[in-house]
Amino acid sequence: MKSNTDKLLFIHIPKTGGSTLQSILDRNYNRNEVFNVQNNRKALEFGNLSIEERQAKMVIKGHMAFGHHSFFPQENNVSYITMLREPIKRLISNYYFILKQKNHHTHQKLVDNDYSLKNYVESGIIANTENAQVRLLSNNIDAAHGSCTTVMLDEAKKNLEAHFSVIGINEYFDESILLMQEHYQWKSPYYLRANVTGHSVKPRDLDSETIETITAYNKLDIELYEWSKNRLEQLIASRGDEFVNRLSSFQKKNKWIQRAGKIKNQITFR
Repeated sequence: MKSNTDKLLFIHIPKTGGSTLQSILDRNYNRNEVFNVQNNRKALEFGNLSIEERQAKMVIKGHMAFGHHSFFPQENNVSYITMLREPIKRLISNYYFILKQKNHHTHQKLVDNDYSLKNYVESGIIANTENAQVRLLSNNIDAAHGSCTTVMLDEAKKNLEAHFSVIGINEYFDESILLMQEHYQWKSPYYLRANVTGHSVKPRDLDSETIETITAYNKLDIELYEWSKNRLEQLIASRGDEFVNRLSSFQKKNKWIQRAGKIKNQITFR
C-alpha cells in the first residue's frame, strides 16, 4: 500500500481519457504540489527548478514521454501511471478532435490538405499517427515516421513493468481509477468526463483501406495494448469479489455524480 506522499508521474497519452484522470489528480493534490506540462519540451523545464522546488512537487502530469523520474535521483518513492486505449479507436478520436479544435496546432494542416483519416495517418504530420503509445512509453517520440521497431515495443513493456504502479486501460476506466486510488490513497476518485471529442464514428464505420492503414502504422501499439489489457484483466480477476463489490459501489455513486453534473455547472466531490 502506497500513500499520497509518493511522487507521481502521469503520462497523458492523447485521447485515452487522460483529461478526466487529470481532473481527479487535481482534486487530490494541492495546486502547488503539481507541475503541469503541455508537451515533452515543457516537461524538461522541470529540471531547471531548484532541488528544493522539485522536491516540493508531488505530481508531474501531462503530455510527456517516459523518463522524467530521473529528476528525482535520490528518491525511491517515484512511480508512474498512464491510460492506454485501443489504438484504432484512439486514432479516430484524435483525428476528429483535431478537426473540431481550430486552435490545435495541426488543425489547419488537416483542413488545408483536406486530409481524410487515412491521409492523416499516412502523412506523419505529427508523431501521434504512428504507434504513439509505444513512442511515449519507450521515450522515442522523435523517431521518424514509420521507423518504430519491436525494440521500442520491448522497451515500453519493460518500462511499464518496472516503473508503473498501475497501467490503466480506457476501456476499463473505472477499474483502473479504483486501483490507482488504492495505490495512492486518493480521497476523491469520482469524476465527470472531461475533453470528450463528441464524435459518433466507430471502427465499423470505416472502410477497409482506412482500417488497414491505421493497423499497419500502429501494429506495435496494438500489441502493447493487448499485452497491457491482459495484465489488467488478470489483476482484476485476482482481486475477487471484494473488488467487484467496491467497483459496483463506486459506479453507482459516480453515476449519481455524473447525472448531477449535467444539471449543475459546479459540483463538490470531496
